[in-house]
Amino acid sequence: MNKGYHKKRHHQLLKYSENLRKQGKFIEKESPESDWELLTYSAMVYSQLNWDIKDQYLEIFKKFLLNRITSARFCELLQEKRELNNKLADKLQYDIIHEKATNFTDFLGDVSISYEVCDRNPASCRSPGDISESELRNEIEEVYLKIQKLLEE
Repeated sequence: MNKGYHKKRHHQLLKYSENLRKQGKFIEKESPESDWELLTYSAMVYSQLNWDIKDQYLEIFKKFLLNRITSARFCELLQEKRELNNKLADKLQYDIIHEKATNFTDFLGDVSISYEVCDRNPASCRSPGDISESELRNEIEEVYLKIQKLLEE
């Protein structure tokens, strides 16, 4: 089990937060330290969900890098994964948080930033700060290689 994740404590904080909500109060205001701890545990669960479907993410990356899907489809697929994991994170609690889950999610965050600024319009329609599809491809390749290295460790 990951040293930083304590399922029992996480459940206590979830119950505490829910009890406060029933009283019309919020954990953020009543106990900022507990709120921060709860957010940390929730992020670990979300990271674990990403870790559990890492092969699906890698397959999406590979399809994009091999030009089997467009950048628009790439972005759609990543958004679908994000939405699904958000729903699952609200419902699931894990006994084990993989030690590499947070690093993997950090890499996905790098990809999210890249695809959000990727402009799939012609060069003449680009906004400042947008990156081209080839720049996106280069960034995805870099992240893909980092993930491969993480998996080999």
